[in-house]
Amino acid sequence: MEAGLLLLREFLRKHPAEAAQELERIPTDEAAAVLADAPPDEGAPVLAAMGAMAAAEALDLMEVPSAVALVCRLEARVAAMLLRRVTLPSRQNILFVCPDLWKTGISASLAVGPESVGAVMDGRAAVFPADWKVRELLAFMAARPARLAIDVFVEDREHGLVGRLDLRALDPLAASRELRGVMAPDPPRLPLRASIRAVRDDVLWRRFDTIPVIDESGLFAGALPHRALRMAAQREASGDARSPGGAFVEFAELAWTGYVAAVDVASSLTRNLGPTREEGADGQKDQSQDAG
Repeated sequence: MEAGLLLLREFLRKHPAEAAQELERIPTDEAAAVLADAPPDEGAPVLAAMGAMAAAEALDLMEVPSAVALVCRLEARVAAMLLRRVTLPSRQNILFVCPDLWKTGISASLAVGPESVGAVMDGRAAVFPADWKVRELLAFMAARPARLAIDVFVEDREHGLVGRLDLRALDPLAASRELRGVMAPDPPRLPLRASIRAVRDDVLWRRFDTIPVIDESGLFAGALPHRALRMAAQREASGDARSPGGAFVEFAELAWTGYVAAVDVASSLTRNLGPTREEGADGQKDQSQDAG
């Protein structure tokens, strides 16, 4: 075995939290390869500590046996959180191959009623670790134009919801600041299993176009756009049978307007990323404030 690979595996084993932060910042295919090559008992803690978006993307790129070996070693609530975020084929393949006893518990966590918030939410809503920098968030999203969004959520390292961001309000001059320093903290949220009827007229919709959703263990589960809620309610009222209970949402359809707006916002912010308030033109921290 190459010395470099030995050192990498030792790093994963001894420092899973630090390894997770490194892997989520490198190309996803490389992160997936590192995790797939690691012994599952050592790779699983690293996967669990990665940001949810990066971790789910890595799982999507792995061969099914490698993904199953990692996911089945995760805490059940973390496994369920990640499986909500992977693509449907990946989720189905992992659940098909994993042991029956494990599958029973996770399937129960993933199951939601057809009239619930979880049935119509966007389970892949953008969420980033609070210790990421603004420029890292923008670079990540710019590389994934299909995932662009105006409303972005912030998670802690245990995947709990801690904040939200509106890309339209981001200051390009704050590019080097951590998300925890620019987010709106402790945002209102909806329960995953709340009924659509119960939240349809919530006063929160007067303030937000999209509201984050958390599961019963407090982990970030996704986000519910108000337009999705209205469409689900309309289809339910009309008896649309395209899904159980008529609560069916075509996210490609409902997201297009928001997608175009997000592209414009993110492109503008990325173009304008220059020296930050903390940095001079050479990228070094401005010491003028300290001089006083």
